Amino acid sequence: MMPFYQLAIALADSGLHVSYISTPKNTHRLPKPPQNLSPNISFVSLPLPVLDSSPLPEGAEATVDLISDEQVPYLFKAFDLLQKPLEKFVVEHSPDWLIIDLFTPWATDVGKDCGVPVLVFSPFSAATCLFWGPPEYLTGDGQKRVRSSLESLTSPPEWVTGDDGSFERSDIARALRGAMVGKEGEGMRARSRDVAAVVGDREIHEGYIAGLVEFLKSRIN
Repeated sequence: MMPFYQLAIALADSGLHVSYISTPKNTHRLPKPPQNLSPNISFVSLPLPVLDSSPLPEGAEATVDLISDEQVPYLFKAFDLLQKPLEKFVVEHSPDWLIIDLFTPWATDVGKDCGVPVLVFSPFSAATCLFWGPPEYLTGDGQKRVRSSLESLTSPPEWVTGDDGSFERSDIARALRGAMVGKEGEGMRARSRDVAAVVGDREIHEGYIAGLVEFLKSRIN
């Protein structure tokens, strides 16, 4: 929610009007926008439908409201029932763009049916999106083919080119042991702040963005 809220603030600050759509309880959780941006942001609350024989706690609208992980799929099913209310809002307000998250894939159908362009906003890095690939590789037969074992998660998939950077569990254990307790790790621990420079390296991220764009283009063609 917060990445979308921050995106809404940034768009409002650029002069665009944003309708932030969520459920009542989730909307209430958000901080109030800066007063000077309030005219550019509208919070739209769509009541979350209640499933028949729902195992969800009363009033649950987010994962933080759940008691166990087993309830998560039921929360997603409840959100799936928001497709019609969202479509009604889009028809009535004719937005220029529909920006959705990864947990409402059905919203792409809303945009298509209403003739509104759709953007998927991901809080994950381009490197992460490129590594995981398209949604069909995350479940079912696609997952079995691409992620056939835990070891398959330790090396880049077939569509990522360049140095594979593969490693094994023993490599991780050895590196962590040296960094955390070994004398030879003193320098590493002292230079831990350098990690921030790597994470924030624009050139590295632009390389992954270019790779992600090319991968998506290849799937469209």
